[in-house]
Amino acid sequence: MIGIFASASFGLIPFFTLPVMEIGVSKGTIIFYRFLFSALIIGLLSFFRKKNLKVPKKAIPSVFALAMMYVGSAMFLFWGFYYMPSGVATVIHFLYPVFLVLILAIFYRQRISPVSLLAIIMAILGVSFIMDVWGEGSGGIETFGLIVVALSALAYALYIVIVQHSPVKSVSASVLTFWVMLLAAGMVLIIESLTQGGLSHIPQLDGWLNIAGLALIPTVLSNLALVVAIRSIGSTATSVLGAVEPLTAVTVGIIVFDEPVYTLTFSGILLILCAVTLIITSGVIERSSFYGRIAGLGRKK
Repeated sequence: MIGIFASASFGLIPFFTLPVMEIGVSKGTIIFYRFLFSALIIGLLSFFRKKNLKVPKKAIPSVFALAMMYVGSAMFLFWGFYYMPSGVATVIHFLYPVFLVLILAIFYRQRISPVSLLAIIMAILGVSFIMDVWGEGSGGIETFGLIVVALSALAYALYIVIVQHSPVKSVSASVLTFWVMLLAAGMVLIIESLTQGGLSHIPQLDGWLNIAGLALIPTVLSNLALVVAIRSIGSTATSVLGAVEPLTAVTVGIIVFDEPVYTLTFSGILLILCAVTLIITSGVIERSSFYGRIAGLGRKK
């Protein structure tokens, strides 16, 4: 259950974000307060637990890089909300495991397995359905919107690569999250000051409540639940349950924001979810006896 909660709470990002964007608050302002409030919550928890928040000097450059990737991922995802239904944007963002496989193959010489290759093909087909490249009139999204959200997925994939292949591996999750959130908030503040002349005014109490909810539920609580889930049921099972995130976002988009989902779009969403699940479970599949028999038949031919 904790794994489902972690994933579902991530999928509530549009629920808290869209109402604030609708009253004219810039995406950068929302992201700044989300990161700042999250850092404050984690900092307070660490203070009461008397946890040391120091980071080794050798890990500092990597922490800065992680903050940059986190900012990029959030900014591009929120930008994508202007070009497509929030649920569809979240599904495309969920393609980050596909980017992760490609990055590891290109830069770390990691082999792309047949299962992962099949998943990549399915993901591409799923995206083509969502974009309605065949002109079936199913409400396909704009190419620019796709690129924006794909960059969000790419930035998150790079975030994971940095975590796995840098000195931050030795830093605890709470300490790392605190500094990433705090630095990311500072970066967003600089970006908003240079491009928008500063942060937007938040005119309504509802806006502040939604931002507080965004910082607490789909950020702090979801990350803490994610750690608990990984320790309880393992990373693979937790990652598979991650499919609940885009499904939650799609459901919220349909029920709360009356976002349309066409038949071809829904088919594309299912293909992407299946593709990502295949990639996550590819190691388990390839170690199974069934896969071994199929591979053996292929070699005999």
